[in-house]
Amino acid sequence: MKKRLICLLLCLAMLLSLALTACSSKDTEEAAENISDVASEAAQTLTMWIVSENKLTDDTVKLVSDELNAITKSKFKTQLVLNFLTKDVYESTLSKTISAYEKAKEASGEVATEAATDVAVTDATETLANGMTIIKYPEAVPNQVDIIYIAGEDMFLDYVEKGWLASLDAELSGSSKKIKEYVSDTLLSAAKLNGTTYAVPNNNVIGEYTYMLLDKELMEKYSQQGYVTQGKLNGFFNTYLFNYLKLIDLFEEDVVPINATYEECLGFLAHYWSVDPHSFSMLKDFSVFGYHYTDIAALSRGSVALGYNSLFEDEAFVADYLKLNEMKYDGYFSEDTSKKAAVKFVKGDSTILKQYEEEYYSVIVEYPTAATDDIYSNMFGVCTYSKDLGRSMQVVTYLNTNATFRNILQYGVENKHYKTVADEESGKISLVRLNNDYMMDIYATGNAFLAYPEPKMSEDIWDMGKVQNRGSLVNPLLGFNIHDFAVSSGTVAESVKLSDAGYNISYSSGYSKDVLSQDENLANWLENCDKNGKGIYLFKTYEISGQYITANYYIYNNDLSDNVDFTVTANPYMITQTDDSGKEKQVLESVDFVLDYAPTTGASKGYELSVFSLYTKKNTPYSFICKVDGADKTYTESEYNKVLTFDFLNTAEYTIDLYANITKTNVLKNKELMAWLEECDNDAGKTTSTYVKTYVDEATGDHTFIVYHTGMKYITEAEFLPTGDKGELNLAFNFSGEESREYGLESSDRKYILYYVRVRPNVENLDISYTITKNGKKLAATKSEATEDPDFVM
Repeated sequence: MKKRLICLLLCLAMLLSLALTACSSKDTEEAAENISDVASEAAQTLTMWIVSENKLTDDTVKLVSDELNAITKSKFKTQLVLNFLTKDVYESTLSKTISAYEKAKEASGEVATEAATDVAVTDATETLANGMTIIKYPEAVPNQVDIIYIAGEDMFLDYVEKGWLASLDAELSGSSKKIKEYVSDTLLSAAKLNGTTYAVPNNNVIGEYTYMLLDKELMEKYSQQGYVTQGKLNGFFNTYLFNYLKLIDLFEEDVVPINATYEECLGFLAHYWSVDPHSFSMLKDFSVFGYHYTDIAALSRGSVALGYNSLFEDEAFVADYLKLNEMKYDGYFSEDTSKKAAVKFVKGDSTILKQYEEEYYSVIVEYPTAATDDIYSNMFGVCTYSKDLGRSMQVVTYLNTNATFRNILQYGVENKHYKTVADEESGKISLVRLNNDYMMDIYATGNAFLAYPEPKMSEDIWDMGKVQNRGSLVNPLLGFNIHDFAVSSGTVAESVKLSDAGYNISYSSGYSKDVLSQDENLANWLENCDKNGKGIYLFKTYEISGQYITANYYIYNNDLSDNVDFTVTANPYMITQTDDSGKEKQVLESVDFVLDYAPTTGASKGYELSVFSLYTKKNTPYSFICKVDGADKTYTESEYNKVLTFDFLNTAEYTIDLYANITKTNVLKNKELMAWLEECDNDAGKTTSTYVKTYVDEATGDHTFIVYHTGMKYITEAEFLPTGDKGELNLAFNFSGEESREYGLESSDRKYILYYVRVRPNVENLDISYTITKNGKKLAATKSEATEDPDFVM
């Protein structure tokens, strides 16, 4: 007991000595308090991985490390081993290190899981030449990774998926809660992934404002300034602004009403759901579907859902949209900067207004919005395999809350790498570099607001940034991957998940040459195929985006004497590869797609026209194998370097309004339909589980089909395809399900599928019919006719 007490007293004496010499700004009382906090904890050595602007010398690393460790040893009883890597090798080196740690753990028989926090033990000590006894810090173990700098969204998501980042929420609610006082709520809330915080974003200035500038001289000339000063003119789509612009248009010949483009102002009106159908990227183009902005200050994730509605059902949108087009027609918009402008726009932070405040009133039309780069470009997290999560978070907390610690990591050692100069009047500190030995990115080394501004930065940049961040928003679509959403919610046949096998396919068949020939490219291709004789022809239309290829193949077999059932099967060839951690995994080497024409009953039209869609990595090798009645056949391929997507819902013969997988709430207002659905539910399973209600509008010739598939035990997918020859239209509904995908007791999925299809004929005497199948086989259905138009409101 006495030995333990003596050892503890030695530790206390050493810590007190270090605290008083290394941190001269602390008084004795505070240093003693720090000692009491850490005396019961074991001395720990942690590694910290950071990106540097240039390759650092060993001497420079030692200087900075010693300066930082003077603080961490006295404050946290923690020694830091700093690993500085340049950006080009940082992520690959770190990933190999973590993989090597996992591999070593597995080889030793240990499970590579999150390390437990060390319990209090008696520290080892050593005696220096001057006789002083100090703590001997343990060596870092091979491939030890604790505190990690995260360099971008891709790295963040990759490390979360691999399980390499620890959850920080418990720490942020406990010993590291001070971070929440220093880091913007906007950034912290946006950084959560599925409700969990895996890294702390480095506090920085978020986004930028878009200001509408109103010429003061003109505003005052027409007595409009009061509307701005009283807050009534609070946006572009505003009655007071429209009145002001009307006066300018009537009485000011040499003034441009709006120095901007029509498209720029259109963007202030709504979020438009405009999506590239091939790459699934979000476009900025106008769309009839969107969300009408009503309060731009509330447009943030968690506070508003961007609805997917017809904008032209919104009376306020329609009124503003018509007004905007009226101004376009009257020539309000101009990019001519040689003339005075009544209204113009400028983007930037709040300091940008200084250069305009004498001549213009300003109104915010877009708020700073945290996007991907603001959040994920620069973060610090803790590795799942850290020796001490709590101690690692103490260091991360200091990076975000302590200016001294923060500036050492950013600028190095004062009077060796830089010096500071205080302004005599304002007292504000400016920084002067003494050399370029130690260069770091100010946004990559912690809370930017605690750092001395860079020499070329405004001395007010952080004060301005704090104000700007308090009014910032989070992009409502942050983290929303529209491609993944489209794939997961799509209704395609024979789908293979991209994440499982490296490709995603869908196919359909039974199309008419007459219908597809309405497209000039397809018409020319089909004509050339027939000229070349009997055979199987593939028309590859494709587009490459980054690492991926999207391809639509049109497949034409004009050498058939029997009616056929066209199917596509995939034969993937997998190989086993070993990753950096030694784990084996199956990787797609190549894949054969088998196009099979099997004879079936029914009359043959002499050809089969099919569509096959593929999404995969551009370097994935694949080929086609064609079989007719079991025999291999050759094929001829041609290509077109654009994705050709034929619009099967809108042709010269018909237009189809399709609403797939709708819910019963969509038809609540139609009492007849609701009563019919209830009858179907009561009847389900007695005769059939599929019901069709039809209606023909005698005045217009429109045909409506309500298809209700219910009572499902298993998760079922559905697809809809319009098929048929010229003068004939067949609506093909196919339901597919696997018994391995049974509904769970807790499943919230709907156990029914409801379709609404309205066909609007563009020609007379169009023969319209429907076919319903289950896994490709014809399905019996109970049919009834509606007595009134079964319309509904989405």
